[in-house]
Amino acid sequence: MSLAQKLFHWRKRVVAPLVKPRFTQLTTGGVSLRGAMHTTAAGYFGCELDGDLSADNEIIIEPGGKIRGNLRGVDFSVEGGIQGDIDADGEVSLKDQSQVRGTVSAKSLLIESGANFSGTLAIGGDERSLALNLKSKA
Repeated sequence: MSLAQKLFHWRKRVVAPLVKPRFTQLTTGGVSLRGAMHTTAAGYFGCELDGDLSADNEIIIEPGGKIRGNLRGVDFSVEGGIQGDIDADGEVSLKDQSQVRGTVSAKSLLIESGANFSGTLAIGGDERSLALNLKSKA
């Protein structure tokens, strides 16, 4: 192995874990899926899913994305609709215009003005029942 190849392999091993995953378009609007889905990629989810979604990286549920099922993964950013439980090892962000019904379990939770949430929260191990209907003041 040449010196250049050794340096490339060393750099790849050291730098690769520090780089955030690149986002890909996992699904797009106008598509309806049934059944469980698992992804190892970080990405955007924009279709309708009747079933559970599990992910090894961050997932962004786009405004047109609607999931009737449970989510399990690292981080979730919700701009669409969820009817089911969200179980995240990291952060859950409920963006403006999102609609979430169910239990949210995460280390941290961010709820923007305009988000609509109804269910139970378990943030940092503390579970509380909560119903929120946040509207923007625009």
